[in-house]
Amino acid sequence: MTFTETLNKVQMPLTSAALSVLLIRLFIAYEWINSGTGKIQNILATPNPYFGALANAFGAWAKSNPYPFVTDFLTNTLVPNAPAFITIVAICEVLVGLSLLLGLLTRIGAMGGIILNVIFYLAAGHTSPSTAGINLVMIGAQLGMMIAPGGRVLGLDALLHRKFTRVPLW
Repeated sequence: MTFTETLNKVQMPLTSAALSVLLIRLFIAYEWINSGTGKIQNILATPNPYFGALANAFGAWAKSNPYPFVTDFLTNTLVPNAPAFITIVAICEVLVGLSLLLGLLTRIGAMGGIILNVIFYLAAGHTSPSTAGINLVMIGAQLGMMIAPGGRVLGLDALLHRKFTRVPLW
């Protein structure tokens, strides 16, 4: 059996809907990887000024945040521990991006992306309509990837689905 025949047996057919999910998955993956690697580069290049600037931004967001539980979290937990939180978020962004890029555990990656977007929305969505809007758009796109088996279109989830058909992760 040739590689193309194997690929055709494993992958979902490239219908317009499947191609749309694939393109959205790849664009969202790029956005996550770009954001996460940018943070990691800043952390490695100039950690103290970078952490300080973001801690100041978190403090400013807390003063005008309309959600009291988020204000409390930003002020009392995140700002004092900004380096740890920023590093964890950067790593999570890269992991979500890689999951979506490779189509590997796409539903879990999309759920991780939704969690990050909800956190970003609650922390900074009140700062501008574009900040709120992009997070809501990404949440919607990632929900679509979870509902439609987004990783089965030119992704490693297709291989896993073929081998483990009863597992709902792919």
